Amino acid sequence: MANEMTKRLRILATLAISTLLVNSTFAQGSLTPFGPPAPSMKTLQQIEPRTPISSLPFTISTPGSYYLTGSLESTNSGITVSANNVTIDLMGFTIGGAQDTNHPGIHVAGATNVMRNVIIRNGMITRFGIGILIENTQGGRVHDVAIHQNTAEGIWLRSNDPGVCSDVTIEHCSVTENASYGIFARSETVSRNCRGHTIRNNQISGNYARGVVLIRSEGCVVDGNTFGPQVPVVDFGAFAVFTGDGRNLVIRNFEHGNTNGFGFAYFRFNGSDTFGPLIDVTGYLPSTNTAASPWANFSR
Repeated sequence: MANEMTKRLRILATLAISTLLVNSTFAQGSLTPFGPPAPSMKTLQQIEPRTPISSLPFTISTPGSYYLTGSLESTNSGITVSANNVTIDLMGFTIGGAQDTNHPGIHVAGATNVMRNVIIRNGMITRFGIGILIENTQGGRVHDVAIHQNTAEGIWLRSNDPGVCSDVTIEHCSVTENASYGIFARSETVSRNCRGHTIRNNQISGNYARGVVLIRSEGCVVDGNTFGPQVPVVDFGAFAVFTGDGRNLVIRNFEHGNTNGFGFAYFRFNGSDTFGPLIDVTGYLPSTNTAASPWANFSR
């Protein structure tokens, strides 16, 4: 009887195992591939859709993002922009010129058809005429760029009538040892179409006569910059900020080492500007009876 029971248990166990194997086989699905193998990797252009700049001069006529592949030299202009919505990443590299006043390092060449939204960042520009010339462009940003030893202005924001140059931000830049003004904003006509720029948190020193100059430019903000000594002009001296007219706001800047023989403060403002108090005393401000204002411009 025991042997018969053992045989039945073995038969039942065998049937159960067979059932599990059959079900397991059906669960795998079809082993036939759906089609031939296809590439699954993305191209570099798909991962990072940017255009390389590997030689100068270079003209950008199509919107998009552009980057330097290395430090580059030019005996002519550097980079010319004639398109909207452009970003130029210098990638920490330098573009250098031949010290020709007629050739800008980067020229954002807006005309009567005003361009929009150009960003320049992260690198160095040296030995051109104007380091960065931005004309008739609305909206843009220059940041983390060192502009030095150019034979004209470091950065020039310019409107040519009837075009408009407005709403460009310059920040976290080093603008030094240029043979004309450090940062210059100017409307070429009395229409004052150069307006609404923000110049903040830059280091500006060693430029010819003036660190920041605003001429027929209105509604601009000059905030939080550090001005070292500019190169004084004989019989005129040097200024950190010099405005011609235009209802601008100048606050929280610090200048040191500038000189002039006119008795002017080293921040020279037009009557229509608004500016924080000018403080040129030494020592702890409350002890010197000088109000400590959060908007003050300091001069030493």
